[in-house]
Amino acid sequence: PKMALAFAALALVFLGAEAATSADGDETLRRLLRAAQDFDPRAAIDGVAAEVERLGPLGAAYFAAVYVVAEVLALPAVPLTASAGYLFGAVEGTAIVLFSATIAAGGRFL
Repeated sequence: PKMALAFAALALVFLGAEAATSADGDETLRRLLRAAQDFDPRAAIDGVAAEVERLGPLGAAYFAAVYVVAEVLALPAVPLTASAGYLFGAVEGTAIVLFSATIAAGGRFL
């Protein structure tokens, strides 16, 4: 469930940054606030969990790719790290996070 909230928070951060720097920032901010009022976190959580389950092994690859991008962009990875255990189980979630964090650190170092 935290993965969906992390994605939602990430989207809000990017939209807020876009609103602050764009010429029509006030209108963008109004649209963002309207969208936040209509956001149903339970539906988003259920949707992400169902999508990861539907993707099977590709769900882990999708999660790893998102994790790598978040780490490279220096976004907080704690919500994604915690959600890995929920989505994949403790052992597989830990393996995915360790693999993803290592790839991200190597990429960031280069």
